[in-house]
Amino acid sequence: MSWTIKEKTDYLHMIWKNGKGKSVQMHIEPENMTLEDPFKWRISSATITIAGAFSQFDGYNRTLIILKGNKLTLYHRQQPNSSVNLDHFTPYTFKGCWETDSTFQISPPPQPILPISILNHSYSSTGSLLSTNSNSNASSGDNSPSITSSQSSLLLSASTNSASAYPIFLPQVEETVDFNVISKENEFDHSCRVHSFNNENRELTITLDTSNTPSGTTFIFYPYQTTITVKSKGEEGSYQKCKVLSENLLIIRDIHLKPQQTKQLYITCKDNETLKNANLVVIQISPKSIRLQEK
Repeated sequence: MSWTIKEKTDYLHMIWKNGKGKSVQMHIEPENMTLEDPFKWRISSATITIAGAFSQFDGYNRTLIILKGNKLTLYHRQQPNSSVNLDHFTPYTFKGCWETDSTFQISPPPQPILPISILNHSYSSTGSLLSTNSNSNASSGDNSPSITSSQSSLLLSASTNSASAYPIFLPQVEETVDFNVISKENEFDHSCRVHSFNNENRELTITLDTSNTPSGTTFIFYPYQTTITVKSKGEEGSYQKCKVLSENLLIIRDIHLKPQQTKQLYITCKDNETLKNANLVVIQISPKSIRLQEK
C-alpha cells in the first residue's frame, strides 16, 4: 500500500478560455497526460465567476460538489423536463457528455439597498444592469434559462410613464467554488462521500472492504477547512499515519493484504482544528471489473 500527498503548491492552475472562471487541476492519471489526452481519471476544483454552459467530457462520468459560494442549478439538455439544484457538500454525478447549462441560485437581500427608477431592466449574476433584450451567454435548450444567467425572479420592471423610485434588491453574489471528479466510464467506477466534522464529532473511522481489491484501486482523501490525521492499521499492531493539511490530497493506492490479515482496512481521520464547514471528501476509484464498498 502506497500513500502520496499532493500539496496545493503542486497543483496546476488554468484560466478558462471563455474567461468565466478558473480551474485547479489537483491530479490527473496518468500524471503526464493533459485534458486533450485519453486520461483515466482527474481530480480538480473550479472557481465560477459567471454561470453558464459546462465543458463536455465525452466517455467520462462526472461528480460535482459545491464547496462554497453561490449554489448552482443545472439544466441537462438530455433531461429537458427537469433541473437539478445543487447544495453545498452534496455530491451529484452525471454523464460528462451531457450538454449542461447552469445558473446561480441567488436570493435578494432582506431589505432594499438602493432607490432608483427602473425602466424594464434586469440584473445579471454579477449585479450589472442589463437590458431585457440582451442575449444570454448560456446555450439555449428546452430547459435552459431564458433571460440571463441569473434567475428570472430578479427581473424588475416599471411602466415607462412612471417617474416613481423603486427599491432595488441587488443579488447576493459570491463566486462558486466546486470540486470535480471525472473518470472514464467504460473503465472505472468512482464514488464520492462527504463527512462533516463538528464540535461533537471530530473523529471518524472509515472501513474499506478490501477482500477483492484489484491492483489499480485508488482512495483519495480531500480535507476542506480542516487539517486531518489519517491512520490505518496494519499487521501485528503496526500502523501507517500521516497529517493532511486543508485542500491537500492524500492518494492511497495498491492495497494488498496477506491471507492471514483481515479483509478490511480501517482508516481513522481525526479533525485537528474544527472550523465552520470542516468537511472531508472521500473518493473511491475502482476498475470496472470489481466494485468496492465503503461502509
